[in-house]
Amino acid sequence: MSGKTHPTTRRLAASIIKFLQDSQKNGTLDNEDAESMEVATGIISESFGLDADPVTDPVNLLQVFDLYEKTREKMVDHLPNDSRLTCARSKILQPRMKPTRQKQNG
Repeated sequence: MSGKTHPTTRRLAASIIKFLQDSQKNGTLDNEDAESMEVATGIISESFGLDADPVTDPVNLLQVFDLYEKTREKMVDHLPNDSRLTCARSKILQPRMKPTRQKQNG
């Protein structure tokens, strides 16, 4: 089974599409973004084969992310106030982002 046909991967892709569609419906995104969102959802849907075999139970990504943030805050609140843990505390609170490469002029 390839990665993009794995049920969990397909549910995640369907959940991303649902998030984008809901963001458009609830006013989070402007009407000007409608065409871009249609293109994005179409690409995701096609890439993961959701057009031919739709996923019927996508999860609400806002709820999942909210739970993640609350859990992360609780983890930090339960760490003892020890200067050795300052680094660990800051790493837990930082969003995880991949480093970007900067172009060199020359």
